Amino acid sequence: MLAIRSRRLISLLTLFAFAVLAFTGLVMYITPPGRVAYWADWRFLGLTKQALNNIHVIVSMLFLVTAIWHICLNWKPVVNYMKNSARKISLKTPELSLALLITMGVTLGAFFEWPGVGGVLAAVDRVKAHWETEYGNPPYGHAELSSLEAFCRHMGFDVATAQKTLRANRIRFDGPRQTLVAIARANKIAPQRIFTLLKAAGTTQSQTATPKRPQVGLGRKTLTQVCAEENRPVAAALRKLAAAGITAQPEMTMKQIARLAGTDPHDIYAKLQ
Repeated sequence: MLAIRSRRLISLLTLFAFAVLAFTGLVMYITPPGRVAYWADWRFLGLTKQALNNIHVIVSMLFLVTAIWHICLNWKPVVNYMKNSARKISLKTPELSLALLITMGVTLGAFFEWPGVGGVLAAVDRVKAHWETEYGNPPYGHAELSSLEAFCRHMGFDVATAQKTLRANRIRFDGPRQTLVAIARANKIAPQRIFTLLKAAGTTQSQTATPKRPQVGLGRKTLTQVCAEENRPVAAALRKLAAAGITAQPEMTMKQIARLAGTDPHDIYAKLQ
């Protein structure tokens, strides 16, 4: 049986974890904003923005554990680095002072957006703006999570006509309650493509109701707040949701109601109209 040397193992784990973090960190530096990435189904080497984020978070935990373990295994050398010429621990050694100064400078520079560090952050904004220009923004936040029915109501499209348009373009879907992202994944296209098809086909707008834009920060608002901002009786809203098979309480946020119903806040909002 091969003997495993802990120092060698931890050193290699730390190295490999750092390599993965460096890769995901650099890629995430140039990724589109979330709303654009999810809408356009943006990928890098087959990895979605969410996949990159998941890898980065989990591997960062591995790196943290191995880094702490590595420091413990090499605690004596670390302590020696903080000793002065008299072999006593001192916070005034040149190396320790410089290390602290650089770390604090970079941290504060990022917080206050000082020149140099601020330039790096500005470059990120320029990259993000480029993606928005190339792919465009969704018509509203997390539109891809809306059901086809809710999306059509929100955009003023006739649901029946929209379904005919998708079938004519050989887009497979289970029904109007299926989300755009689920339809897109089933057909290996981006949610943005579905929207483009509906627009290009000149989908007839519904004449039965005028679509209303969901309020800003909809998911964080309680049902009571939403009703108050639209002069809508809370009791009437509860009855509409109950008729749709959705359980809700006035003090629950739209996000909480949507989570229990297995949908998104915009879909809940559409059901209130």
